[in-house]
Amino acid sequence: MAGLFIWGSDVEKGITANTQAIEHEPAMLALEQKHIAEFKDEIRTRLQCIDSKLERLIERGE
Repeated sequence: MAGLFIWGSDVEKGITANTQAIEHEPAMLALEQKHIAEFKDEIRTRLQCIDSKLERLIERGE
C-alpha cells in the first residue's frame, strides 16, 4: 500500500512539474523572439557599418 502512495505522489509531482513548464512556455517563447529580434537588429547595424566603410574605401580609391 505504501508503494502505491509513493508512486501516486511521484505522478503528482510529475504532473505539477509539467503544468509549471507549460505555463512558463509562452514567456520563454516571447523572450526568445525578443532575443532573435535584437540579434537581427545587431546584424543589420553591423552590415550598415560594413557598407559605410566599403563606400569610404571606394571613394578613396577613385
